[in-house]
Amino acid sequence: MGNYKCVNGELTVNFNPTKCIHAEHCANGLSEVFSTSILPWINLEASSHEKIISQIKRCPSGALSFLHKISA
Repeated sequence: MGNYKCVNGELTVNFNPTKCIHAEHCANGLSEVFSTSILPWINLEASSHEKIISQIKRCPSGALSFLHKISA
């Protein structure tokens, strides 16, 4: 199973399933963005970049990461 990338303008979210421990911190903390029941399971349109980044930083396994291009 390969890595999953989701891109929305200035924000790129990467998911590495081999690192995921299925603690569901992402879905429990920001369910409008991270869903365990629908595909695609990451919806970057559902919340602000700041909230998404904050939730990704709580991922205990490091399976979720991000790249945020800040506009100049």
